[in-house]
Amino acid sequence: MGGEPISLTDLESTRMRKVMQRNPAVHFARVGGARGFLPLRAKAYEGKKLKSQLDAVLRRALADQRIIRRKKDELVLSEIFKWYKSDFGKPMDWIRRYGADFVSGGPKVTYLQFDWSLNGRCP
Repeated sequence: MGGEPISLTDLESTRMRKVMQRNPAVHFARVGGARGFLPLRAKAYEGKKLKSQLDAVLRRALADQRIIRRKKDELVLSEIFKWYKSDFGKPMDWIRRYGADFVSGGPKVTYLQFDWSLNGRCP
């Protein structure tokens, strides 16, 4: 970037982290190639549409069993919420803002083991 080499790890850990801290929904937009992440979008993200695109990704995440699910008195979350706790803050508070139905009744929070298996095959 800017004429200097950068690894994917450096790109994520330094450049993207600042964005993820401001808007944790970005964690659901990036795809790491594993089943534990949301599937890759069919279209690229665009600067002018980014806010609405991230809102759509957030809605997809809240509807996806890999990210969040309610089982009786238990709220089962993706480990993404644990790994990036500094971005999301208290998971119950963050989810309450976007998916209040999940947190009604004060469920116990547990974490789903992240599925690192490959999410598809290359042709």
